[in-house]
Amino acid sequence: MNAPVRSILLSFVATLAIVNPVANARGFENITSAGIEAHDYNDLRTLFQMTEDIMLNPLVIDFLNDIFPKSVKAVAKGSVAGKGLSSTQVLFILDNVREYWHFLKEYKEKVNEKNVDKPEVVAYRKELKKTISDLVVQKNLDEQLSKINSPSQPLALRLKGSEISYSGLKLAIDHPALTNWLDAKSARIPSSDLRQLLVDAIDSATQEIYMNYFEQNIPQIADALIRAQKRGVKILVGVDKNTIANGDSNKAYLESLQKAKVPVVLVDPVGLNHQKMLVVDPQGTNALLIQSSGNGTQSCIGPEGDLVDVPAAQRSKNSIPNANHTLVVKGKLPALVGEFQLRKTLVYQLRGENQYPIDGSYLLPGPMNRKTKAQDFVALGYSPNGGTGDVGKSILVPIIKRVTGPMLTMQFAFSSPEVIAAVVEKILEGEKSGNPIDFRAIGDTPFAMMFWSGFLALSGYSQNKETGVYSVNKESPLVKGLSAGSLKKLQDQIRVNPKMFGTFHVTVNNVDREVTVKLHHKVWVFPFDNLAIVGTSFNESDAAESNQENLALVRNEEVANLIAGGFGYLWSTAPETVSSYAEVRNGRIKSGEEKPDVELKGREFEGLQEAARGARTKDCNVVLDKKPRKRRVSTAP
Repeated sequence: MNAPVRSILLSFVATLAIVNPVANARGFENITSAGIEAHDYNDLRTLFQMTEDIMLNPLVIDFLNDIFPKSVKAVAKGSVAGKGLSSTQVLFILDNVREYWHFLKEYKEKVNEKNVDKPEVVAYRKELKKTISDLVVQKNLDEQLSKINSPSQPLALRLKGSEISYSGLKLAIDHPALTNWLDAKSARIPSSDLRQLLVDAIDSATQEIYMNYFEQNIPQIADALIRAQKRGVKILVGVDKNTIANGDSNKAYLESLQKAKVPVVLVDPVGLNHQKMLVVDPQGTNALLIQSSGNGTQSCIGPEGDLVDVPAAQRSKNSIPNANHTLVVKGKLPALVGEFQLRKTLVYQLRGENQYPIDGSYLLPGPMNRKTKAQDFVALGYSPNGGTGDVGKSILVPIIKRVTGPMLTMQFAFSSPEVIAAVVEKILEGEKSGNPIDFRAIGDTPFAMMFWSGFLALSGYSQNKETGVYSVNKESPLVKGLSAGSLKKLQDQIRVNPKMFGTFHVTVNNVDREVTVKLHHKVWVFPFDNLAIVGTSFNESDAAESNQENLALVRNEEVANLIAGGFGYLWSTAPETVSSYAEVRNGRIKSGEEKPDVELKGREFEGLQEAARGARTKDCNVVLDKKPRKRRVSTAP
């Protein structure tokens, strides 16, 4: 690494360590170990293009893997080329061996599957390996690369002469947020229209659009893409092919794009093509990357909710969009990262963990916070095979273990054993030290009450899969390790909102209509650290690691405060805790008012919803109970 970028990053990490407790999280203390300061954007783009070519060529990546044994040992999962170096490591290598680029080009031309075992080719490979190995030793590259084998040790990307790698950052939430997440009476920030945000971004395109959303059915978005097509914008849209059959609106959306000759890839994933990403003009002056928790569906991001066809004056107040958010990162570098992620799915149409290369994660340094004297950043990670193959939990778990302030989370579906264990350990450490951790959570009501739910476990409860009945889990480490008062406080802070989220039945013009509303966020907030996991499609589950997913870790005071305020609004208005609602449902089951979820017997979480491996259920509109208890609500607005 050259002296200027090393100096800048050393200063960055020193600031992290002094000002912010999360800086001590394993992974942040060594981000100086590998970074790129490209000559200009085109130079960085060349590095990304070369890395893509190498990662998708087994003969080349295997050759490099043989040269870097220490780095390879730390990687646990395989890639399209077998176990070995990540994309971020190859980027770093290329930046540091520029004088030998011609050797790599020559290698690609000389070596192929047909001649790889011929004596003269074997001799050529041996000689080239020694040449590059000597350079690796000389520049100490092996040692530096071994430090970025975790997604929590990302590769920093910069352009020469610039300390900031993105030009703007915006978070939008489709429900109100509190100005102070700790004060339920504080002023409310109005909700944003996530659908219009997406339309406006598409309308801003002048050159290229890459778009990949799990499910799509909004006519306004289709119209915007068609307008872009007519302007001459190069477009590539991806959608999980298995969602097309979810409804007539999905089919109509696809047909409208196909009729206008907008290129659409019907992605055939091994798990789920679950990303929610848009890249606009990665080589243009208005380049941007959008990452969202919500799909391109009316249920997810349409402000009218499911009853979009009903006039506003007659629309039920229960017809609202699912609780979602969208992160917008402006600039060529974030758009470049997003573009080359989407190319794997939309251009090369890779499938599953056996084909996607090991990827690593990417750090985009931002401006300095004048109050805290800490530098903002955006870290981007993706699956399958993000980081070293487990990008979700390996970014989150180290942070949970190191932070000292409050932890807030909003989750659609949460079941990761590693994340649950990290939270349990943190809570018990706080109890033992006399400095209790302020952990608060709100979950989507149906999923938060499932037997596999992390929120159920963190409340010290379990559910009998045969009878559906809930009870205190006497074997829970929290039940065993917390005082009665501490356990009750924890239970009171893990909440659901059955009045807002669930399935409702309303009458419109004497016709029964079903309205489904979900808490669809996948968010963690550490407000005292100005740190948040947002812009993510990634539910915290092991199964999600095999899906196409997007994730962002952001340090920015405005973003952290806004998403914490969004959490505060939902949490403070939630009428039930997981533990209290468990008792409510027990009473209904006992009285016969509610049937237990016996149809779930024998089905694992991996067979449910978006965290599934190969499950084919609707994302936002799924109703688990085939005969849900009808909740008749007013048709008044």
